[in-house]
Amino acid sequence: VKPRGECERFCSMKVGISRRLAELMLPSSWIEQDNSSMDDQQQRRRNLSVVGGKLVNLVIPIRFADHASRKMIPKEDIDILFNAVNGHKKLAPTGSIRDVFAYSSYGKLIIESTVVDWITLSNTESFYAGGKSGLSNAFSAGLKEALEK
Repeated sequence: VKPRGECERFCSMKVGISRRLAELMLPSSWIEQDNSSMDDQQQRRRNLSVVGGKLVNLVIPIRFADHASRKMIPKEDIDILFNAVNGHKKLAPTGSIRDVFAYSSYGKLIIESTVVDWITLSNTESFYAGGKSGLSNAFSAGLKEALEK
């Protein structure tokens, strides 16, 4: 994936991830930590970088109970959006998720996503949003429900 036009200066920057996210998602051997000459505050703010490897990703498309009659994106199209190498002419013309991470990590991180069938949750969109745009305990419960199905 090569950045184009206005995006070039932003897309070319090295993408960092938070310590907490890295610890949850990546094996510890992938996290490179440079502790040299840092005080405590700098230590807490330090950047982590991916050393390299393969990240296996599970994609669970979810829909709310009140969306069950809506036409959903086919699982195969979601797979293309996540996994197509060098994108897809129609669905991912600027590259897939895999391409973006490979490009941003200078080819060191390869993401392989497994896309499962759509999961319909037992409650409505407004229930899971909880009046907080999804930043509620109800949404977390919905994610847990999807994982258990």
